[in-house]
Amino acid sequence: VKEGSSGTNEDLCQVVPEHQLAWVLDGNTGVSDKTLFPKAPSDGRWFVNRINSHMLSRMGDSMSLTNLVRYAIRETTLDAVEEMAYSGHPQGMEFDSIDQTLTALDLPSATIAVVDWSGLTVDVFTLGDSGVVVSKLDGASYVSQGDPKQYEAKVDDNLSEDGFNEKAKEIQRRKQIPGGYWVVGFNPIATDFGVEEKYYKDNIDGILLSTDGFTPIVNEYKIYNKWVDVIEQIRDTSLQTLVNEVREYEEDNQNDRRKHDDIALVYLET
Repeated sequence: VKEGSSGTNEDLCQVVPEHQLAWVLDGNTGVSDKTLFPKAPSDGRWFVNRINSHMLSRMGDSMSLTNLVRYAIRETTLDAVEEMAYSGHPQGMEFDSIDQTLTALDLPSATIAVVDWSGLTVDVFTLGDSGVVVSKLDGASYVSQGDPKQYEAKVDDNLSEDGFNEKAKEIQRRKQIPGGYWVVGFNPIATDFGVEEKYYKDNIDGILLSTDGFTPIVNEYKIYNKWVDVIEQIRDTSLQTLVNEVREYEEDNQNDRRKHDDIALVYLET
């Protein structure tokens, strides 16, 4: 995991070798001025920690990846009901006392990519723009429910600071609604919009899971032309080498207003 420039790392990676499961989570704090979980480093960090904890609690239960993520969302939502505090309200708020201005802009969320290689197939589940690169004998496939940076790319760098922030909020308002986009949030139905793939294990020699802080290495920055080139470079050097290449490119080319994003990576060889 490599932090970005926001001050709090909201990405998380987890590998559970005994159950042959791994995942990455990319947390996102709401874009309003509310802090819902003041005891945590950030709302986004609180959220990914809870999702991660609840997924770990069901190891060995033979759940599908979709059901595992759905369970974690449901349990995290119950945690939030007990722990959420904002606008001067204490934790454990009664329904009638909840600030009616609470909206999607206030709520943390995350994207996720999960891999299970415990059976005859390698099973992949993604929700949001975290992704999985499946390296096969004849090339590499990239699996993601959303295009990397698809919504950030809609924000014009030439906007004023106020215009930039308002456009970012407009994008956030489309989260978890029909016609918008779906991520890991406080509604388990979001898992119905995830992408599931299965690959025969015999054809696979490597798996890379990544959050969207890393995916521009191919899709946007074009440091590498293909994902198979990324996999080869990882094998020849290290994950850290590629992360350094991303950061160096950003230092040289990025608009200052686009902060470095957190990065979480897991590379597995089967």
